[in-house]
Amino acid sequence: MLAEFYELANIPRQSNHEKAVSDYLADWAEKNGFDYVQDQENNVIIEVPPTQGYEKVPLTIIQGHMDMVCIADDGVKYDPLTDPIKLIRNEKNLTAQGTSLGADNGIGVAITLYMIRSKNLCHGPLRAIFTVNEEDGFTGALRISEKYFLDAAYLVNCDSEAFGELTESCAGSNRYDFSKSCTWVSPKGNKAYKLSLSGLRGGHSGMEIGLGHANAIKNMGIALSYAFRNGVHIELAVFEGGQALNAIPANARATVVIAADHQKAFEELMVVIMEQFGKTYQGIEENYEFTCEKTMLPDQVLSEADAESYLNLIVGIQDGVHTISPFADDLIESSANIGLAKLGAESMNLHVMARSSEDFHLLQYTLMYQSLAFMSGFDVENALPTPGWAVDSDNLLKDMYAQAYKDCTGKDIKIIAIHAGLECGSFAKKNPDLKMISVGPDLSDIHTPKETLYLDSIAPSVAVLVKLFKDMK
Repeated sequence: MLAEFYELANIPRQSNHEKAVSDYLADWAEKNGFDYVQDQENNVIIEVPPTQGYEKVPLTIIQGHMDMVCIADDGVKYDPLTDPIKLIRNEKNLTAQGTSLGADNGIGVAITLYMIRSKNLCHGPLRAIFTVNEEDGFTGALRISEKYFLDAAYLVNCDSEAFGELTESCAGSNRYDFSKSCTWVSPKGNKAYKLSLSGLRGGHSGMEIGLGHANAIKNMGIALSYAFRNGVHIELAVFEGGQALNAIPANARATVVIAADHQKAFEELMVVIMEQFGKTYQGIEENYEFTCEKTMLPDQVLSEADAESYLNLIVGIQDGVHTISPFADDLIESSANIGLAKLGAESMNLHVMARSSEDFHLLQYTLMYQSLAFMSGFDVENALPTPGWAVDSDNLLKDMYAQAYKDCTGKDIKIIAIHAGLECGSFAKKNPDLKMISVGPDLSDIHTPKETLYLDSIAPSVAVLVKLFKDMK
């Protein structure tokens, strides 16, 4: 099983760049004698015939996504388009050297490959579906033909991160891309500072948004706005942060120019605002580092109007948890994450992902961001909204898996709804009668360089799936 994962780790598979891994999966299917389809999106669909005696069992889909969130520690040289993942294994865990591991969802893909190739399983007809770009828009799930779902009775999504839990519902999401053309001018000030906020915990913007982790982009914007609102004229030359839309940014940096007579005030204000930051995130962000150092004067800075509008937008966007569900204990109902920020040669850009289990809150976010964009002079595009996955009170597959889990472990499964997104919502739109669950082995710190796969959870995860398929007869 791990051999399958090692092969995937050798293939760069950043979201929106999955052709190589898609070709690998298609080639794998052909070499192992399976009928398969590689569609125009590079999704791969593999047909697995039933074992003897299981021909009349309803068709079950096993599904995972082939892309990964590529995050590197500050200072680590890593090109997600060309570099493999360097694995580190000990007796208990599998991690990566300075980058995210890609076990989300590489281990789900690897488990599926292992199971459909195994000669010792008893199962009905199976269909393995591996989608592209789950992490940056769900385009694979949204655009795959519905014909691959209409004839299926069950779907097992292998994209969850805790053995012993079964996910039965998830949030929907919207992506908001803010942009504005910008004007670059010669600086009026004569002193430049390079600022860096790094070492934050980051994390998955759905699963960990409720843990209070600081957003580096948001807090860098707050620090600069604090100086600006306290009389320091700031000219902005660099502002960037984040590595993935659905990861809480752990790092941000900026370069600003100020007048010489504002130096002391600026430095003092940075000390004050970061002291407040440290107190606010005490016990959460213990390893952060903030630096504010003099640097060479840049040739160009944003116009005063553009700099002010960009900082106003960053500060004005609601970031973090918005509402808690009144119907489910401890379930975040809606949240937003500023995931990426970048000043380009021609435009200022900011990218936000909002999530909610209620469509009304997503509508609120859309209207709020449209208003903020208008007031700040930005355009905003609401790209590729993804549907949520509602609880199915008549989900036979959930009951079947719960029984298989108890038979294998002697324990009751924990059934949960999550604030993160899963492709199940998209599949439910294609076949509302499809009974679905999401399960997986133990992972932690996904979407960060600390991502960890716990090896002792893999075999039990597979054992429950084997029992599930066997008992479907």
